[in-house]
Order: sequence, then C-alpha cells, then structure tokens
Amino acid sequence: MKRFFDYRVALEASRSPEGHSWAIREIGADGTPIGSPMIPFTWSASFDVRDIQRFVSVEGDGHRDVAASEVTDEADDEFTVGPPLLARVSDHLGAKLIPEETSFSHFGTSRTISKMSLTVEPAPDGVEDATCHVWGGIKHEHEVDFRTRSEDDELAVSLTVPKSAYERMCRLAESPQRNRAYLRLTGVSGFYAAWSPSITAYSIKTLVSESQLQLENGSGLAVTPPRLGSARRFTLSFSRQRRRSRSGTSRAVTSGDAATRSQSRIDEPEPGSFMDRMRSVERQAAIRDGTREALQGNGIGFAIEQLRTPLWIIVGLLALLVWRSC
Repeated sequence: MKRFFDYRVALEASRSPEGHSWAIREIGADGTPIGSPMIPFTWSASFDVRDIQRFVSVEGDGHRDVAASEVTDEADDEFTVGPPLLARVSDHLGAKLIPEETSFSHFGTSRTISKMSLTVEPAPDGVEDATCHVWGGIKHEHEVDFRTRSEDDELAVSLTVPKSAYERMCRLAESPQRNRAYLRLTGVSGFYAAWSPSITAYSIKTLVSESQLQLENGSGLAVTPPRLGSARRFTLSFSRQRRRSRSGTSRAVTSGDAATRSQSRIDEPEPGSFMDRMRSVERQAAIRDGTREALQGNGIGFAIEQLRTPLWIIVGLLALLVWRSC
C-alpha cells in the first residue's frame, strides 16, 4: 500500500500559554519547518450534515446450531433445503459532513480533507449510553482484484445512540419535509491547532493512527500524543423546516428528543406540475376574492361600485378628445 505525504512530521519541545511542553511540527523536504507548532485542540468544531440516508440490510452468514432432526437435506426439483443461516441485520444512518468554519487536513499533507462522513447506529437493547469515534485515513493506493484503486484523504465520525433517539432521528431523516442537521464535536482526541486565545480554530490538523503515520522524535520526549479516537462530547441536532402559512406566521415543531432540536424556516417551493400551477392560481383567486369581500364588508366595495360607471364615462371622453386631436 502506498500512502501520499507532503511533509515529515516531528514531535518537538515547546512552550505554550496553555502549559503544553511539547508540540507537533511539519517539516519540508529541505528540513524547513512548515507553519506553526500544533498543540491539542480541546474546543469545539461544527459541521453541517448533508444527504442523510437510512441503510438497512440483512445478511445470512454461517449456520445456526440446530438439532439433527431439524435439518432437512432432501433434494427438490428447484432447490435443496439445508441448515438455517444466521441472520444479521444492519441498520444505520449515513451522511456527508461539511465543516462550517474550519478546514481540516491530516498531519503530513497539504491537502484539505474533502471526504468527510457521519454514521449513526442504534445501541443494543437496554443500553442508554452514547459513544463517538473519529477515524482518519491518509490518501493511498491499494490493489483490488489485480487493479489499483486510489482512496482520498478521509475523516469519518461514528456515533452510537440509544434506540429511542435513533428511531426519532430516522423519522426526521425519512420525513417528506426537508430537515437540516448539525453536528458539534468537542474535545476530540487527535485534533490539533496552533495556539490562539480564541476558542475557534480555522485550520485543524488531525493525527491519524500510528500504523499510517509515525512521528519523528529526535529530542527523545517521553510523550504519547493523542491520536484520532474518541470525543469528550458531541451534539447532533435536527432542524425541521416548516412552510410559512398564508397568515405570515411560522410555527416550529419540537421533536421531543434531547438529542434533536427544531426551528422554523420560510420555505415556499415554486409549483412544479400542472396541477400545482392550477392550485396556485386557485389560491391567488381565493386571496383576491377574500380581499374584495373584506373591502365590501367595510363599505369600500359599495363606493367602488358606485364610481364604476362615472369612471368609464370619463375614460370614453378622454379617448374621444385624443382621437379628435389627431
């Protein structure tokens, strides 16, 4: 397997206002340090979650232990019935992650990570705890069936949540209404940034597993830098977008889950099909009729009706004068 690196990566002694005695530095081919020393980033990074889909599959693999009397191996015209297989059901949500303010790249590369994904799985029955795991992969080439394949730099986030929360997320993801989702990760092991008094990092470096990248340690520092792994905290929020009513108000819908949130948004799609256009015309006509009825109810409509005939006479006289002047 061939991995693609642009720089060497070294561990060095350093002093930061936060008290770190070490930092990670990238080094060019000529030995020149690249950028600033990087220290662990303990604050939060936010992502927009796009293209959420639910994936369900069933796999029959291996034979279930059964009594010999239950096994049927009699030939049939179409098939032979053998021992029953073990069924494994896979159910998870998959989505793309788009960083909101931060660019991400792996240590040793100058490339921005463009392949970022999220996977959400339900926890086993009775488990109410949630977990978060972050994994990263360096761009590499490998051989599959005598053909060379290339895999880009990747960052993947995997969440496990209680089944009750997972089912609510699935309902929002599969709803015909458009929903948006956001992911916020705090205290991720393996996230690094240059020291700053701000809690926001606009550039984050990630330290992948040791099997992919080994750090140079010429100073012999007795330090084990954290690599990609777990997060101290995560928040996955869903936002249900509602259409604005004709009265000009919009009502937010609450999902009822602590892991999700809802907010209102004006979202009036343009009519597409012929029937949609006809309904749009009918709605506009109804609005005009309602406005006319409201005016008549206020006495204004009666005055307009009384003025209609004199107005037509005036228009006719003006047209006659224009004709004679020509």
